[in-house]
Amino acid sequence: IELKVYEGFFGRAPFLPSLTVRFYPTIQDLIEAFQKREVTLVSISSESFTPLLASEKNTHLTSFALPRYFAVFLNAKQNPAFEKKEVREALLVAIDRDKIISSILGGKAKKVNSPIPSILEKYHAKNLPLYEYSQAKAQELLKNAGFAKEGSLKISLTVIRDEKLQSVAQAIAGYWEKVGIEVTIIPIEADIGKLRDE
Repeated sequence: IELKVYEGFFGRAPFLPSLTVRFYPTIQDLIEAFQKREVTLVSISSESFTPLLASEKNTHLTSFALPRYFAVFLNAKQNPAFEKKEVREALLVAIDRDKIISSILGGKAKKVNSPIPSILEKYHAKNLPLYEYSQAKAQELLKNAGFAKEGSLKISLTVIRDEKLQSVAQAIAGYWEKVGIEVTIIPIEADIGKLRDE
């Protein structure tokens, strides 16, 4: 897509006469185009490629916060146990999210308690309950929900094939297993259209 200057604009003229936006089928294709200097600016959300890009000569890396979040979505149609509030809360408090952020995400994430990010101040609720990490609390909640026996709650955790997300999924599974939950990780390709249709 090539964007050109609109001559009829009433304000000051832009510094660039044109801007070409190119799309690539994979991140690897995008990085190769950058290395060949076919493109001069790339935007990549995965931290996995930061060391590779940083090693390129005359390259400047800039990072900024995005108003998005990653979460575990629970499908009660696939697993009726998720209908119980105690189970949902146990799954949350069993995970040391601070540790995942510091050890796997390199501190480049922020723990949230709402799907609405805090930068959207008008819509973000400020007095939401905070669910802090506590394996003892998670075990108590699971016991109250009828899952006191180890392995009585079984969960399949589906995650796209992304190195960082796979590492996070492994960590989550490890925390859940420590409180007696049996976890199976199912890696899938990141085909958004296919996921939407299913």
